[in-house]
Amino acid sequence: MTNYQCYQPISGNRYRIKDQKTQYIVIALILFTVAIWFPTKYSGISSYITAGIAACFGLGFVNRMFNYVLINLDNKTLTQKSSLLASSQTIALSDIQSFSINNRIYGLILISSAFALVSRKGKEEPLLLGQSLMNPKNTEILLLETEKILGKR
Repeated sequence: MTNYQCYQPISGNRYRIKDQKTQYIVIALILFTVAIWFPTKYSGISSYITAGIAACFGLGFVNRMFNYVLINLDNKTLTQKSSLLASSQTIALSDIQSFSINNRIYGLILISSAFALVSRKGKEEPLLLGQSLMNPKNTEILLLETEKILGKR
């Protein structure tokens, strides 16, 4: 049995991405702290606007905390839920065309995202597999392990 850094075997040929909740909790707590601290330190409407923006971003990270990817090799499906408010999507493994990584910087935070490019209705659509904050190496490992589980590597 192979040890995976990003996936945990559930039963048989089913693999689930390991929880990444810690990174989302840390960033959300930092943003909530800014949202509370800013109006107490500075006065004026701009401090409340900054606090509101920080709180909204913190809620966004809390929302992202509830994502998961489940690979079922028995049924040859991949089930993905990108956030608490998003519905889950189940796709056939044969619909996956390729994988890609997208790195973006938002303010001072680097977010590295791993995508599977899926063929649906004649069009390629990205399907989010996972994200890593401040470390694109973890995203590369996630994609390599995904390819290894799917037998493409």
